[in-house]
Amino acid sequence: MSNKAILFILIMFSVGIKCYNNYYLQTINHYKSYLGSQRYCPSTGRKTVYTSCIQDPSLNNAFIISVESIKNIGEIQGSLNKNDNQYKINKHKMKYLLINNISRRSQEIPICDNKIKKIIMDQLKTKDIYSSI
Repeated sequence: MSNKAILFILIMFSVGIKCYNNYYLQTINHYKSYLGSQRYCPSTGRKTVYTSCIQDPSLNNAFIISVESIKNIGEIQGSLNKNDNQYKINKHKMKYLLINNISRRSQEIPICDNKIKKIIMDQLKTKDIYSSI
């Protein structure tokens, strides 16, 4: 292979890496408000350890949440399933908020997407809780 071909391949590889890095950074910047909100559990107010998707039957959609414990996922999902208003998801200015109506804690939650979930988990250093959504 000629030196020009090798140089061309190296340049294209470098451009590809740069484009990917720019896309990844733009995506992180786009979701920074979610990252700040998802640092603290809407149930306990403590630092989050797990990230998962939950389903809101009334909105017929799935959302990414971060919580302190696996028990919190069951508590939140159970409340949404029963529609008991302990936890409620409201749309506010083009974003969704999970609101704990007892403690008044809230968390900005994006619609469930594996790429966004991975970014949140990578940035917050949380673990995945398997969800079938």
